[in-house]
Amino acid sequence: MGLLYDGNGTLLESTGIYGKSTVRKVDLQSGKVELSYTMGKSFFGEGLTLFGDRLLQVTWLTKTGFIYDRYNLSKIGRFAHPMNDGWGLATDGKVIFGSDGSSTLYLLDPVTWKARKKTTVKYNDHEISLLNELEYVNGEVLANVWQTDCIARISPDSGSVLSWILLHELRQNLLKLGHTGIDVLNGIAWDEKNKRLFVTGKLWPKLYEIRLRPVTPPYNERHKFSRNYDNKSEKKINYHLEVFRFVIFFVFVTWKFASSHGPIPRFYTFDVVNEFPHDPEAFTEGLLYVGNGTLLESTGLYGKSTVRKVDLQSGKVELSYTMKKYLFGEGLTLFGDRLFQLAFSTRAVFVYDRYNLRKIGKFVHSMTDGWGLATDGKVIFGSDGTSTLYQFDPVTWKAIKKTTVKYNDLEIFNLNELEYVNGEVLANVWETDCIARISPDSGSVLSWILLHELRRNLLKSGHTVS
Repeated sequence: MGLLYDGNGTLLESTGIYGKSTVRKVDLQSGKVELSYTMGKSFFGEGLTLFGDRLLQVTWLTKTGFIYDRYNLSKIGRFAHPMNDGWGLATDGKVIFGSDGSSTLYLLDPVTWKARKKTTVKYNDHEISLLNELEYVNGEVLANVWQTDCIARISPDSGSVLSWILLHELRQNLLKLGHTGIDVLNGIAWDEKNKRLFVTGKLWPKLYEIRLRPVTPPYNERHKFSRNYDNKSEKKINYHLEVFRFVIFFVFVTWKFASSHGPIPRFYTFDVVNEFPHDPEAFTEGLLYVGNGTLLESTGLYGKSTVRKVDLQSGKVELSYTMKKYLFGEGLTLFGDRLFQLAFSTRAVFVYDRYNLRKIGKFVHSMTDGWGLATDGKVIFGSDGTSTLYQFDPVTWKAIKKTTVKYNDLEIFNLNELEYVNGEVLANVWETDCIARISPDSGSVLSWILLHELRRNLLKSGHTVS
């Protein structure tokens, strides 16, 4: 939740989770925890920064922060801050920068903790919310943006996002290596003396020292995406951006510009037509409408996975089948009267009767994992968290075709829940608020549906686990 470099090959780190939150010293080379302080069970550790010899930490869902001795990690005090929540901290040695998951960057007095200034962070006049862990680097505040693989480089004076650091490849490579339990990118540390930048993520088995390269965005008008830092000794530090011509988050913050070019819309926003209740405990993995005001839904989580019938108007679960505790429910589709469901980290396909949800069979599929399912009534489309869109024979479950999904020649990974709509396959892209509209024949992403406002509005309404 918080990360900083303390010199001499030592990192200081704040970790979260109720009952497991810590402040710790970590050896950079070995990853060994050399010293640790365990927080009270009622606190969820968040952002961390060092001001002099005082180590300052904020906590989630509170306005309480704690002060530790930088050398022995003994707790020596606490403070109250004016932010709505505690997410990230950083310092330039004069003020404390803070974030609370909104689009506000706070400049706080390090003694009184009163807000000296509040700045709204924007990119192309679009507010950037969910600012998370922070680091101060050569006049800029670097901020993880929660639920993305992006770091925003922010001017603390104006709040403008100067450029983006796109790090999707790091998490994607960990997933390819089998580290499926990892969470989002979060954690930035800067070694001022040696000009080294470190990044990591929640539950990641690795911490990376990175250099960045500039990259040209895939739009007609070129935006400046990176610049060099010059220090007083005229040494240039190149923040070299990952070579990557597209990232989902960059799409949604630039949709207004991009959609104004060319006759075919490539980016769509939305208007809400209706709102229906939905079980807030449902870890939705598969969803489909079967007529007569009825939804069929597959939910995940080990020990809680279900297949269920849900009344659209009331959100009431009318019928439910609970899966075995070692199975994690995933994608769902209906082929005739047979309801097909995938399970995470297995190659099993479960078959249910569409009317009574009785399990009537089991198949094996050829994907590397089970994520999403859909059908056009002729074939079954499947996804496994990679960039591959599968087409299966609905009887034998043999792969008829495999297509690599691409946008502007860039592979789009993390394809998740699927739906077939008017000749296109719509796919959620995991860890984003975007839906890709895919041609099943070519695998090309025809356009994007940008839905970040839905989750953002829920968060604003206090639904912090949405």
